[in-house]
Amino acid sequence: MTVVHDKGLKRDIGKTGLLFTGVGSIIGSGWLFGAFDAASMAGPAAILSWAIGAILIIFVALNYSELGVMFPVAGGVVRYPHYAFGSFASYTSGWITWLSAAGTFGIEVLAAVQYASSYMPWLMESKEGVLVLTVPGIFVSIAMVAVFCVINMFGVKFFAQFNNVLVWWKLAVILLVIVVFFALAFNPGHFTSQQFGGFAPNGVAPILAALPAAGIVFSYLGFRKGVEFAGETKNPQRNVPFAVIGSIVLTGIIYILLQVAFIGAIPPWLLKSDDNPDGGLDMETARGMQTSFRADREAFLDGFLTTFFSVDGELVVTEEQRQRALELAAQANGDAAAACIVLWTSRFTDDVARLSVPTLIVHGDSDAIVPFEVSGKRLHEQVAGSELVVVEGGPHGLLASHTDLVNRTLLEFLAR
Repeated sequence: MTVVHDKGLKRDIGKTGLLFTGVGSIIGSGWLFGAFDAASMAGPAAILSWAIGAILIIFVALNYSELGVMFPVAGGVVRYPHYAFGSFASYTSGWITWLSAAGTFGIEVLAAVQYASSYMPWLMESKEGVLVLTVPGIFVSIAMVAVFCVINMFGVKFFAQFNNVLVWWKLAVILLVIVVFFALAFNPGHFTSQQFGGFAPNGVAPILAALPAAGIVFSYLGFRKGVEFAGETKNPQRNVPFAVIGSIVLTGIIYILLQVAFIGAIPPWLLKSDDNPDGGLDMETARGMQTSFRADREAFLDGFLTTFFSVDGELVVTEEQRQRALELAAQANGDAAAACIVLWTSRFTDDVARLSVPTLIVHGDSDAIVPFEVSGKRLHEQVAGSELVVVEGGPHGLLASHTDLVNRTLLEFLAR
């Protein structure tokens, strides 16, 4: 058949711009959750999940790359089925792709609003344990969608320029996180520690299961943006393969480094063990709490946050404050929150030994979540020259119960 190439489209997207359309799509709003969910399922072996995912998707991308060179048209993901199988296949593929794009757009806006609700709580509220948009949150979301539409309406050149800025910002933030974790809190022993089951604590199956379940494959599928803009790039024969394969390789390396940095930065201190007999939490208890959380999340959080703000069984904050904390807790991903319980055993003894700046430690003497004796007291003993303030009648959530005292203590400390 004869393929008529697109006419009238402005080929304003350069080599880097086309690459960044794929990179920006692969590194979406869930870049932290992907690494966390993969580690929750496969442990340190999640590194292999990201590598395997990249290799598998590259094989798919090679086909798209070749087609993008042969048929440099806009919307190739939809139009290639038309060339190969006819109008019905193209219609079906196009409709599915459109639904996917429309759904992803809303997901990204909702994710941004959910992140923002941590410092603008009026954007979202919890109803029956489910976080939903408030009326103002709905209008903010609509406004964000409108802004994105306007950016696209200005043309592909403006879109590419705007997208380049966003992707550079994304890469800078992620690389900063990786560098900081490697420099300040990296512990190689975490990858093979038998205390947590070794490199692959749950066996081989979760390594592969994490590909779809942790969103790894979903993330890598963003490479298709390089194909969809093939009709609007200056030199498709050169730029399309570079963008399609390059976006997967670049983001694969970044995700693997991020996974390594996260796993290397999580160590045990509160964990009671042979070399830490004064620890406040044994692994059996932590696993039991995980089981309780997964069995009935609402009941677990209700009880946990009651203890969080209580002294001797009595709530020392208002019920409204406790309910607000429940709403914030409802935002957490269930798998991530369950995995976090084991991470309460985090250990920072090596990092503490390197502290050389003035240090203030504030801890409540009635903390029923992380008792003073196994945490604040030991930290004060290990940080040379540190100042310790023990808040009488202070629960774990003393920032809410003793706000004025904590603020005054911080201001006095900073003034010296």
